Amino acid sequence: MNIIKEENEKNMRNTFEYRINGFNMPNYLTEILICGYTDTFLPMSIFKEGDTYIFSYDLCNLEKIKAKVMNSNQKLSLIKSIIEISEKNNNYLIPDSGYEVNLNTIYFNQNNSEKTKIRLLYYPDLKNTPIWEKIKKLAIEIFKEESMGKESMNRESVNRESLNKDDLLNGLFSVIESRNANKVNRYIDKKLIRLEKK
Repeated sequence: MNIIKEENEKNMRNTFEYRINGFNMPNYLTEILICGYTDTFLPMSIFKEGDTYIFSYDLCNLEKIKAKVMNSNQKLSLIKSIIEISEKNNNYLIPDSGYEVNLNTIYFNQNNSEKTKIRLLYYPDLKNTPIWEKIKKLAIEIFKEESMGKESMNRESVNRESLNKDDLLNGLFSVIESRNANKVNRYIDKKLIRLEKK
């Protein structure tokens, strides 16, 4: 499989494309993605030249997610949003094992004061990794990114926060292992309420 990324920043609507060889996409999936039947992915065009697919994306003024500047509430909310997105995609016959979910494929509207809008960059997962494995890897990825400003905290505060984060992650991983969206969402909601009270 060969991958080529090309970026075009000539206008305010940042666009870029990937060229991918070595896989085959069903026609129905191509139509769903380019017609925008679901609003969970960045708008995109798909072309095929021989054995090469060309995925062209419009970022719509969205930005790639930055875990380093997110607090625990935002990180938990992100995990919950990804679960909701995967369920919505399954309803549109877009299998959640068929696309990548990681910090390189998650975009959001940073300047929207109402509600954060999350969209994924559709990029094929050629290994067809189960969604719960992706969500666990994403949780590890976003929580390992230390929050900014820790250099100003004393050692006791850092140790206390580290223990709290370990408890949070252990609980999160435990419910993720259940592969039950309702159970995971209930856990996240409880943690969000507790974090908001602090």
